[in-house]
Amino acid sequence: MVINDLDYCETTEDSIIGGLDAITDIQTYVAPGYAEITTAASAVGDESNTFTQAQSIVDDTGRTRISKAMGEAFATARDKNGFMLSYQKNIAILVRHNS
Repeated sequence: MVINDLDYCETTEDSIIGGLDAITDIQTYVAPGYAEITTAASAVGDESNTFTQAQSIVDDTGRTRISKAMGEAFATARDKNGFMLSYQKNIAILVRHNS
């Protein structure tokens, strides 16, 4: 397969030369009684792998309210000329004591 319309790549008959990219992003928001998280991973290369995991927990028992958001994102891209890696891990915790 030959791809000719990518500005940042050169092509041969069987591979794309250049254009390696690996990107991860995590967004978290916690408030009393609320937890939100989004994770994203993107990889471009001859071989690429991505993995994301996200969890949000709200515990409102007893005298405390706990809001917790956890996320992890991982991306790798490889071709015959190089390797690129992107990794992020984010944990946000809010503890509020009820009166």
